[in-house]
Amino acid sequence: MKMNYRKQKLRQVLDITSMISIHYFEFTKSFTYDGESHPFWEFVYIDTGEIEVIADDKIFILKKDEVVFHKPDEFHNIICNGEIAPNVIIISFDTNSRYMKFFEKRIMHLSDPQKKMLAEIVAEAMTVFKGPFDVPFIPKMSKNTNVPFGAEQRLKNLLELFLIELTRQDDSTVKSKRLLNPGIKSSAYGIVVSIVDFLGQNLYATYTLDELCKRFNISKSLLKQVFKAVTGKPLMHYYTQLKISEAKRLLREEKLNITAIAQALGFSSIHYFSRCFKKTVGMSPTKYAATIKAKLQL
Repeated sequence: MKMNYRKQKLRQVLDITSMISIHYFEFTKSFTYDGESHPFWEFVYIDTGEIEVIADDKIFILKKDEVVFHKPDEFHNIICNGEIAPNVIIISFDTNSRYMKFFEKRIMHLSDPQKKMLAEIVAEAMTVFKGPFDVPFIPKMSKNTNVPFGAEQRLKNLLELFLIELTRQDDSTVKSKRLLNPGIKSSAYGIVVSIVDFLGQNLYATYTLDELCKRFNISKSLLKQVFKAVTGKPLMHYYTQLKISEAKRLLREEKLNITAIAQALGFSSIHYFSRCFKKTVGMSPTKYAATIKAKLQL
């Protein structure tokens, strides 16, 4: 008896097209770097300890057994808190799957079976690639020439299965994005709070970005990134806005003229002060003073 069997094509939802890097290493407790962005996916998993992760304009606290994903072209950075030296797994790969949107800026806590899956991915990757695996920022990893049959395909499949497993898990087990706030102990947030307080107390002085970096013992690139991530504004722009707010107060008091206010607040010239004032307030210092005076006479 002849049966009319039909072939059923199997749908593939997550396809890893290439691997870029895989690392397992221990950061020093004060490790920082300038950050990066690249046109492929990356995830960071904390095996022990905790770190702060900057992703575009957000800051996450990533703790033991948690993983965060960075989508392609998303600027990201790692900051160790100066107290705990974390062990970290970082894997980067390429895929065109639209289902990867699920992972954007999520912090996920891995279960024991999921951690075993990740350990198997790392072990297979160490079979496929030569390493070293404990050195960050290697642009190209070399492959081993003598590997077990199907090692590369198995690595690809293991990573795809890991992603499918994470996608399948109940959303109730997925931790919400935790944005940095005053209730979270954070070296990055602490530095920003200290600088904001310092700037507020030094409106009548003039500090450059380099001087602030030296005073607070932080690199220029990192300070710019962290300050904007926390406040939403570039540091020097924030400082100028504080000075303009003070200038508005002085204009309302009518004790100093515009030239004296510009000099007192450390602006290089009356013309530069006027440009900054108009850009921030929407009118010139002269017009602002006249408007306030007219309101007081009503």
